Amino acid sequence: MLLAKIEQAARSYCHVILFNIDSKADANNKNDKESITKVFQKVFDEHLGYFGTVPAIAEFERQLDRNGKYEAFQQAFLAESGLEWKENRDAWGFHRDAIALALKTSTGISAEAADRLLDLGEQNYTLSPEKFARAVKQYLDQGSPYRLIFMVDEVGQYIGEDSRLMLNLQTVVEDLGTHCLGKAWVVVTSQEAMDEITKNKIKGEVFLRLSVASIVPSACPLPILLRSSSYACWVKLMRRGLSLKLCIVKKLLS
Repeated sequence: MLLAKIEQAARSYCHVILFNIDSKADANNKNDKESITKVFQKVFDEHLGYFGTVPAIAEFERQLDRNGKYEAFQQAFLAESGLEWKENRDAWGFHRDAIALALKTSTGISAEAADRLLDLGEQNYTLSPEKFARAVKQYLDQGSPYRLIFMVDEVGQYIGEDSRLMLNLQTVVEDLGTHCLGKAWVVVTSQEAMDEITKNKIKGEVFLRLSVASIVPSACPLPILLRSSSYACWVKLMRRGLSLKLCIVKKLLS
């Protein structure tokens, strides 16, 4: 029975969101206590095709998508402006009239309601680890059963000795576990042990430590992931996903 469980885990379908946290983070928001949450939300929104750079616009798109109106909105915007929405949404402020008309056409709401929806300022958008986890859960519940894995490179270098960022990462992982019930995983790389980074200020069992040297298949001619080339290694390892899953399971059972 145990072998069957292992084989089932190895065959399970998953989506992988792979990113370098420093390249995705907003340099101006590193002092924000929700900095890690914002990066996770950004890459998750981009994975879904939303405009992750501006969370409020991504939420606007998500609500349209949930109501089954996102495609109709994009077509209406193209008809009104002659422009593709996804190629021009970064300049949404210059297209407010076309957006309002597209909303009215695609959703049937009044012009006044459309104008209110265009108040996309950051001050009207709040984000928390729990809100992010709920969004991930809703996404997972919509499709066929599979896992979503966030693979985050260079977390240790990004966090440094800032225990606030480490606590925010811990909260994100905990909330994903609480709401997604094992369907969402977070895998991170670090050049230093996570407890050394925070001087053991973060306690608990939320993080499972894996020695990369012991789980990378010996047939994989790659440097270990803790070196500077780790991001490229993750890409190559994803092509060997089955072997990596089996090696992780073996590590967990050892």
